[in-house]
Amino acid sequence: FIDLHDQVTINESESESHPPMVQVVKDALDGWNLKYTHVDEAQCQSNIPMISFGMNGDSSNYQVLMSMDLEDEIFAVYYTSPTKVDEQHRAAVAEYFMRINYNVMLGHFDLDARDGEIRFKVSAITKGSELSQEMVQQMVGVSMNTMDKFFP
Repeated sequence: FIDLHDQVTINESESESHPPMVQVVKDALDGWNLKYTHVDEAQCQSNIPMISFGMNGDSSNYQVLMSMDLEDEIFAVYYTSPTKVDEQHRAAVAEYFMRINYNVMLGHFDLDARDGEIRFKVSAITKGSELSQEMVQQMVGVSMNTMDKFFP
């Protein structure tokens, strides 16, 4: 039998020091000489460490947020567009994203119905494996390319 309490204790002890996932993400971004802001889990309401930075794409300039759920071992990359969709166009854009999401292999587009925010999200479960710098860079690249390709 697996003692789940022991597994939680291991995860908690990892998060007390500098978590390996956070360091891998920082190393990947440092390899690109990107300037980013690290928000430690102690500073977040969600207790999930996050890193944010800006990226210039072909279609727009994007705000990128990376979140690292250390307990569930999930890494996510969010690309947010500075353009918001007007309320009268949200239904059409939501349908557009639905059609795109059906065919996109990695990630998906989101449209916030409250304020018209557009974002693209790609995530990975790292439980049982390790997040690598290459994975981080690929996820950033896929997100950028997808935003540039389909940005309305």
